[in-house]
Amino acid sequence: MTDWVGQAAANAPQATKGLVNALAAVSDALHWQQTYSKDDMGQRFLDRYGWFMLVGPNAPVMSGALLSGVLLLGPDVEYPVHKHAAEEIYVTLSGNASWKIGEADWHLKAAGSIIHNPPWQAHAMRTDQGEPLLVAFLWDAGRLEKSKLASPIR
Repeated sequence: MTDWVGQAAANAPQATKGLVNALAAVSDALHWQQTYSKDDMGQRFLDRYGWFMLVGPNAPVMSGALLSGVLLLGPDVEYPVHKHAAEEIYVTLSGNASWKIGEADWHLKAAGSIIHNPPWQAHAMRTDQGEPLLVAFLWDAGRLEKSKLASPIR
């Protein structure tokens, strides 16, 4: 997992380079987690997927109202179409990746992009540009549950 963080640091734009470099420097010490299992997503996905929490229940900054952290996807994977009750905001820290939001087609989003997903809006992301994607996320913790996966849309 931490190899992808180093690559994300190398690819980070100037606006987020300091933050991404700081994350890369401590990535071995972060509590990386995964929501899914091998049966859900396959081993290749799990080898290229992880997140850690900064704000939330049992996080370094305790909060019952918000969840905030960082999600990492290695290159050439798809986080399939899914939806959940929690409203979320992503800020892309490093990596150009394609995003599918609602019924819209896939769109390439560059580092620095802000993506908003209202509750129950289907969305997906794929790292189809050959580089890892590192995003900060902010969730409404009051509506937390495991995402409901849908059929992949290509």
